[in-house]
Amino acid sequence: MSIRVPPSDLRTVIEGLGGRRPYVAQFGVGETTVGFNIGDIDLLVDLRTSAEGLGGALVVTEAPVDFYDEFDPWGTPPQTLRIQQRLIAGFDPGRIVNPGRLPGGI
Repeated sequence: MSIRVPPSDLRTVIEGLGGRRPYVAQFGVGETTVGFNIGDIDLLVDLRTSAEGLGGALVVTEAPVDFYDEFDPWGTPPQTLRIQQRLIAGFDPGRIVNPGRLPGGI
């Protein structure tokens, strides 16, 4: 998973991991790549709540397809969701490319 927050808040995210998961932090850009187990839904919810509270996001970048039925890989849809919907409607009106796999289920 990828946790993205303002760079000044990245240390807070890392401390929130509590040494429970391996991670790689990019302090200059505010992104941490964190390993997780599929059964860690509660941990993912806690980390997403924390990240979004800091103005960031938690995005699941790789997991088995059926995992996405249990946990939204994107989290809270961005404020730009309507713009994304219009772009997709213009470029992929038949919804052939990754239907339902983008933020907000688009």
